[in-house]
Parts: sequence; structure tokens; C-alpha cells
Amino acid sequence: MSGRFWRTPIALGAIAAFALFIHAPPARASTIQPIFASVSGPVAGVYTYTYNLQLTPNNGLVGTSPTLNNESGLVIFDFPALSASVQSSAGVTLTTDWAPAEVITNTGAGTLPNWTFAAGSTTINGFAGGGTSVDSSTVTNVMVKYTGGGLTNVGLTNLNLINLVITSTAAPGFGPLQSLSRNTATQGAIPNEVDSFPVVTAAAPLPATANMGLALLAGLVGIGGVRRVCNRRATAA
Repeated sequence: MSGRFWRTPIALGAIAAFALFIHAPPARASTIQPIFASVSGPVAGVYTYTYNLQLTPNNGLVGTSPTLNNESGLVIFDFPALSASVQSSAGVTLTTDWAPAEVITNTGAGTLPNWTFAAGSTTINGFAGGGTSVDSSTVTNVMVKYTGGGLTNVGLTNLNLINLVITSTAAPGFGPLQSLSRNTATQGAIPNEVDSFPVVTAAAPLPATANMGLALLAGLVGIGGVRRVCNRRATAA
């Protein structure tokens, strides 16, 4: 297929759609990101949601913090959960590096310290400010607290930590919800951060335009293959 063809609007559109499809989510400043991995069920009316907890670059975790009790951890707010647990994900931490995950009515009932709950919102504090989320007093939250040794992500991409598995009778698609996470960074000017990150409960559908572009790209690749075969046969003849 000639180089001129790949500069046509159709070809360029297909390439752009393919790039959109393979493009990874942009980096964010959030400390611990609960990345949606899968949902299964229902089994006896219960769904199982799996999230991969990832540590963003230039952030760190500590399990002991003698000053202000600012251990690292994560809270997902207003998730109608039945149970929660941390499970191995071939990440850099073990299940023993985390306290048992908790399902609580509000953040004040959990083991992650240094929080304030008032008038339907929760603020989690750090050494340099804090973060606040809407927090219903009647819908459960999911909390995980890091208890392992000091850990820093010095790379340029997210670091896989562990999986968080949540069971719920709520069908996929509710939300998005909000999470707050606290790290104790060992690099940079901010020794401790509290950041927010959206939590989804279903995989995002691929936009129709991207589907069309991928179909076009697949067709173009197929045409190129057919043309190469024809050229080889013509040369052999």
C-alpha cells in the first residue's frame, strides 16, 4: 500500500482511533489509585469487584508514622459493600503488608488515623494539608491501611501494589465514587499527601467512533495483506 494512501483522511482517522484505543490513562497526582480491573457475578445476588491498587510515581508508603499518626492508606466512599479483602496481584506488596480491609459506615469507625467526619463529609489529613470527600453516614465505605515497610515509587509509571476485592449486591455501573488516599512520600518537597481519585464500577465502553476506526484499520491491514499476496503471486508468475 503506497505511502500516499496512509496520508488520506480515512487512513489517518483509523490510525487516530487505534491510538485512542491503546492509549493508557494519563498519569495523575493521586497517591494510591484504585484501578478497576473486573466485576463478576451475580452469584446468589452478589457481585465481586476487583481493583488493582497502584502507587503513582514519586510517592511512597509507610506503615508506621510516629508523628501525627499519618500511616498510608485508602478509603473508597459510599460503596455499598458486604465485604472487602486485599488479595495478591503479583505486585510489590504482600497481603501481610496491609491491615485487613474494612467495611465501615463512616471513616471515623476505621483504623486509618487522623481524619475528621462532620455533616456528611470526611477529611483525611496529612502533614501538608488534607483531602475531603462527600461521605454518607448511612452508606458503607471501604478502608485499607498499609502496615508494611517504607516503599517509594521512583519510576515513571504506576507501581502495582495489590488487589482490593469488594463484594456487593449493587449491580455494576453505579457511581462514579470518590476515593481519598494518603501517602508518606520520601521524595520531593511534600512529605505527606492526601489525594482523590474517581472509582468506577464497570469498564468504560469504547466510543462508537473508536470502534469504527478500529474496524477501518483492521480492513486496511487486511487489504494490505491481500495486496502483498497478489504481488508475490504476480512476481512468481
